[in-house]
Amino acid sequence: MDEYTKFYRELNENVQNDEDVYTRLMNKEMHVLNTINKVVDMNKSNKVKKISLLDQPARILLKNTVKNVYETFQELQKGKNNIRRVFGKRHRIFYLGFFIVMIALLLMIIYISDE
Repeated sequence: MDEYTKFYRELNENVQNDEDVYTRLMNKEMHVLNTINKVVDMNKSNKVKKISLLDQPARILLKNTVKNVYETFQELQKGKNNIRRVFGKRHRIFYLGFFIVMIALLLMIIYISDE
């Protein structure tokens, strides 16, 4: 009979431990689920808060301008003849126009300083 009680106690302890492990696993799963929901909510809120091109800081505007001019020249060198594909990318015309205005201002400053 002593063996049966020992077996019963061990079995009962294993069942209680399994319930404890199950509870811990469910708590971890809820924590992971809450974290994923927070990330999804943050991603949705960031999509709503899109920054206008003109509201960007100057360094980001210059960085994007240089990047777009470089990518445009790279695509033109590769021989992509479809102008809509090269210049039709998002905001590319704005950045190229901004680049042309910067070059024009630079040339105007050089011209005025020569006089």
